[in-house]
Amino acid sequence: MPDLEDAVGAYLDLIGRSELEKLIWEPIDPDDLDGELAQTGFAVSPSFLPVAAYSHEALVVHTWPGRSLTESPVLRIDRDIPSIRVFCPSVRSLPSALCIDRAVYLKKRSDVIEIAERMVARIPGALPLSDQLREAVLDESSEDEPTTWHPKSGTVTRLAWSAPELEHPFVDVPEVPWDTPADQALREIEAFVASRPGVPELDALLLATQAKASVPRTTARTRAVLAAEAWRQLDMVKHGLWRVRGEGIAEWDATLKQVEDPATMLTGPFAPLIGHPDTYSTRDTEGPRRLVAVADAFGTLGDWEGRLRQLRNAAMRIGSHWGWEEWEDRRLDPECGTLFEAIAEACDRIAPDSVAAAVARRTAQGLKVRYGR
Repeated sequence: MPDLEDAVGAYLDLIGRSELEKLIWEPIDPDDLDGELAQTGFAVSPSFLPVAAYSHEALVVHTWPGRSLTESPVLRIDRDIPSIRVFCPSVRSLPSALCIDRAVYLKKRSDVIEIAERMVARIPGALPLSDQLREAVLDESSEDEPTTWHPKSGTVTRLAWSAPELEHPFVDVPEVPWDTPADQALREIEAFVASRPGVPELDALLLATQAKASVPRTTARTRAVLAAEAWRQLDMVKHGLWRVRGEGIAEWDATLKQVEDPATMLTGPFAPLIGHPDTYSTRDTEGPRRLVAVADAFGTLGDWEGRLRQLRNAAMRIGSHWGWEEWEDRRLDPECGTLFEAIAEACDRIAPDSVAAAVARRTAQGLKVRYGR
């Protein structure tokens, strides 16, 4: 099993520990890694490797078997709520993301740019800060912007995160007023989603808007969303009366709820979802076990990547539960350790001895040590 302490240490050496500290992120201490993995795994699926923390938030790398950490997306996770926010597609654009994220915390915004530029100089192949990003960071018209992107971000934050080096999938989603007629909202959403192909959260947004506008949805798009791993965001990409709402793993929940003909659209490995539209929401306590059944069906087909995505979604669904008392009981249930081992085994099938498998196994160990189960 790969040494995660070494992996985190090498990543921190690459980006610069002192630079990270100056941007108010505390690099993960190797001695604290099990605890950090436990806190993260308590909130979300065991697919994220923490590299830095601040209070209840963590800067994490999304792992996948066979993919290096330096080529993997970076996200910011609030482990109290829990919530996930996209940061950047790889370490090459991490300096830009950190620059935006911490712009309002330092006395002089120019200091943030200077620190980020030092990180760019350290990281091989790092992308330079674009003029657009610099303009947004130095814009002091608002004391509270720019900051981490969220669905209700202001103008300066949207400008910053739409910088080309960040490839942010959601940042330019249309500002559709809350009470816009669904058919009118659909025209704007359709055009935007067409410009960002292959993003399941956006496909889900389109499906949810089509459903509200009484427009037929395609089986292919619906199945593509349900087959994907939910790792970029837990809440809805955009809110409004013009779309079907979701909760829990929100966009997946909205997608399953709007399925028109379950017997036709949920064939094959998705059959366990028929008759259970709340599987991804917090209303269905059996939802995680149902997603494990979907994963088992993918495994029967020999689709180990499909199995891994569904197992991770089952773990994410447990972590997204908002009923604290019940959530704690379920999260630390012995079955959770079994689920995490199944995730690790699926990783091993795809690429033996991967960091992704080690993260799942060590997260299970960390949960046991930290919470005494």
